Amino acid sequence: MIHKELKEYAEMAASYRRLADENDYWKFGDSRINDKAPQYKGNCLIVHGQSFSGKTTLLHKMARELPRNIKIIVVVFDTRDVEAQNFWKDASDQVINLSKECRFSIGIREMVLRFQSIFEKCLADVFDDGSDVLLIIDSCSQLVHAITESGIVPRGITLSGGIDQNVSDYIGSLFDLAGNYCNGGSFTIWGTCFVQNDEEIMSEGASFALSQASTSDIVMDRAYRITNKSISKTHIQK
Repeated sequence: MIHKELKEYAEMAASYRRLADENDYWKFGDSRINDKAPQYKGNCLIVHGQSFSGKTTLLHKMARELPRNIKIIVVVFDTRDVEAQNFWKDASDQVINLSKECRFSIGIREMVLRFQSIFEKCLADVFDDGSDVLLIIDSCSQLVHAITESGIVPRGITLSGGIDQNVSDYIGSLFDLAGNYCNGGSFTIWGTCFVQNDEEIMSEGASFALSQASTSDIVMDRAYRITNKSISKTHIQK
């Protein structure tokens, strides 16, 4: 079940979207990001990598460098609630742990609907208030699997890696709402994606679906390095 509000925001996005320009560029202290995958306000960035490759740590460092007028909302899927809250508290305005809510009070279907509500609230801040909002999802791969298991999105054909085509399309429709808008607001999405091995990166499963929906991908190796597979697909208006 897709919320009616999301469809309405999609129509607004189509009407008010503007191209990113040089004033929207975010320059980070880590030159690897600026060189290999430049980031802009309104981007949709996915950081791919195996466990303990530094995906979350990289996004945390990046978030701490952003201008203070950016409203940062972090959605985590982590049963270690206290650790997650403490990790993000110096780099965000709000941390929401959906794994904790799912474990103690709601099921997977309700968790996905809760995520939709959070997503809608971000869009309301962008379109109604003209705010610059950054939504960080840690991890997007867990979100993809939750959407698949929830049954909210009707089943379609199965893609390589076991990802459902309709789920992939749904993720794409959400991430497509990232952008800069004529009212002065912007919606930026950053997320992490876990992969089992390097062969899966941007070619299998959730990593493939997310890379299709993103405007920028950063790939981390096990030595905490940003690899040459990283790329920015954003078109900048000069």
